[in-house]
Amino acid sequence: MNRKRFLVTTLALACLAALPASAQARWGGNVALGYGWPLGDAADRFDGNIAFAAGLAYRPEAWPVGMRFEFQWNEFDPKGSYLDQFEVGDGNASIWSITANVEWKNRVSRSWGYYLIGGVGYYDYELELTEPGAGLVTVCDPWWGICYPVLVPVDQVIGSYGGSDFGLNAGAGVTWPISRTSEFYIEVRYHWVDKDNGSLQFVPLMLGFKF
Repeated sequence: MNRKRFLVTTLALACLAALPASAQARWGGNVALGYGWPLGDAADRFDGNIAFAAGLAYRPEAWPVGMRFEFQWNEFDPKGSYLDQFEVGDGNASIWSITANVEWKNRVSRSWGYYLIGGVGYYDYELELTEPGAGLVTVCDPWWGICYPVLVPVDQVIGSYGGSDFGLNAGAGVTWPISRTSEFYIEVRYHWVDKDNGSLQFVPLMLGFKF
């Protein structure tokens, strides 16, 4: 998990550092929250959960076609029947991705438009199996100046599995402009990851803001 947290933090800082570029006419960005559903074999093992996305976009003013480079994070919850196979009480699954996408936009009117998007990406996925447990933490009392151990509930990781592969994605969205350079959007996109023992498929529905 330390490696993932480092990568997530690095990518988030990189997106924030690049925000001044959005002041230029042809560069912009996006942030979004949503909910993702697993498909295929993954749907037999996991339930959907929260999704987050942030990216940078290059949008030529004279063209309807641009590029979007995006980081996305998806969480999934293992089903009880799947956890029973391993005789554990809980677990969590996550997928983060970095994708390069072509985006074609069409403004229907001043009040709304739509777009098509698709591309390739790098996907990293991880499953952790956990059991409820207890751990010791040190608590200090600033008044008396003493420290003492306290037993707190924690989730103990008893097994994990992960990997990384390349994949494809394609989807569509609807936009509602709020200014000359910004708009709200709703997007649904299908992701397909080529794994050694099959494929990993999921569909996030995202509500976001482009600027």
